[in-house]
Amino acid sequence: MKKLILSGLIFMLALCVLGCGISNAVVSDNPDNLSDVETFDADETKDAEESAEETNETEESAEYDIVLCYIMEYDTENAVLYYDQLEWIDSSDTKRINDLDLDAEYDFPNGFYIHNEDEALTTLKVSDTVKVYLVNIEDSSDPVITDMDGLSVRQAEYKALYHIMVSDNMVHIIEEQFIP
Repeated sequence: MKKLILSGLIFMLALCVLGCGISNAVVSDNPDNLSDVETFDADETKDAEESAEETNETEESAEYDIVLCYIMEYDTENAVLYYDQLEWIDSSDTKRINDLDLDAEYDFPNGFYIHNEDEALTTLKVSDTVKVYLVNIEDSSDPVITDMDGLSVRQAEYKALYHIMVSDNMVHIIEEQFIP
């Protein structure tokens, strides 16, 4: 809900700015000081900002390998995460459903199936600056940001699915998967 209100306010602010018009020069109280004023093209600035946002999103997603898993244990002394890698299969993935000989009606009560081909544990070091995002039970659109201690508390409460973002053989981000 907060994001919806914030989006509305940003939209209204943008309309106000566009409605008032954008000047191509910096305005000064003293017209004699305008000789060295830089100008800008508002459309070029907007295009550059949008391009930078798209590049940042692309770099962010390409920066990490993303693994869906159950976190089984965290060794605090050595900062090592033990996890069991999983596969999320959507009910619309008919090829994968056929490959695994799944029953589309029985195996997908919530529209997805979690496949665990191999229960072997994998280990990875955890970055000193790891970011942990947990599902906020009160507002699933606003995650709880915590650390490995907070993750350990959540792990003690119940077993959940997590996406771990890995780069250079190290875990940098952990996100709890919301399951409806």
